[in-house]
Amino acid sequence: MAKKTLLLCGATGFIGRNLLERFAADSAYRVRAVWHKKKPLPRRGVEWVKADLCRQDDVRRVMKGVSAVIQAAATTSGSKDIVERPYTHVTDNAVMNSLLLRSAFEEGVERFVFFSCTVMYAVRQRPVREEDFSHAITDRYYGVGWTKVYIEKMCEFYSRLGRTKFTAIRHSNIYGPHDKYDLERSHVFGATVAKVMTSKDGRVVVWGGGNTSIKRSERDHRGREARVLRVKGSGSDLKSIRRKDFPGVRMDDIVALLPRDDIGDQEMVDYLRFALQEPGGPRPS
Repeated sequence: MAKKTLLLCGATGFIGRNLLERFAADSAYRVRAVWHKKKPLPRRGVEWVKADLCRQDDVRRVMKGVSAVIQAAATTSGSKDIVERPYTHVTDNAVMNSLLLRSAFEEGVERFVFFSCTVMYAVRQRPVREEDFSHAITDRYYGVGWTKVYIEKMCEFYSRLGRTKFTAIRHSNIYGPHDKYDLERSHVFGATVAKVMTSKDGRVVVWGGGNTSIKRSERDHRGREARVLRVKGSGSDLKSIRRKDFPGVRMDDIVALLPRDDIGDQEMVDYLRFALQEPGGPRPS
């Protein structure tokens, strides 16, 4: 069976490099990896192609003979520029993706995966779903948010014209190997990790104050969906903290306390011990 050619755009970036490692090891694909400014290291089984994806001729050249496209390329420079220079995340990305989508349609590509994000959502206290988008994008993310929405709509537009199947992924604050971990250029999690690891006196200023926590949906011991607050455990150090140091507290058990007028410190500690996702875990701070 002949290998299918996978076009990986943005192969030298954070997401792209991780995907490159995954697909380069898959015998079902022949990987064509696109780079622009950052020269890559040679890798066995990978066809490296230099291209400016804002130029129509370059886009058509890299798209020839492709079965699937993963679009992880973007003009991006981190959370600071989103606030101070938001226009840098708009024009080039709109042009680049418009050209890629048109070329994929013209070449009859089978699959097209686009990495969007969640900047178009309003702040919520629970995980969001696709239908939660209210079309009211905060001023801070107005440009980049509507650019992402526009590209998603272009995916939908071309899906109605040809055979290409499109997937738009609204990821949020991912981090991991090959991230920049730079205060100026990383997204929130990467920048936070950098701040923790480079602190000279062991102190870290947390944006917004308060404890380090996240709300998420998990499964309880009976397999039922549960709303869980993962919060920094008492006595843990942000510089060496691990997943096990974030005890999970079931939100329904916390909400059940709202009708009470008061509760003593020791009683609260004892109560939280029975509300933990993992019995015997560290005490929430």
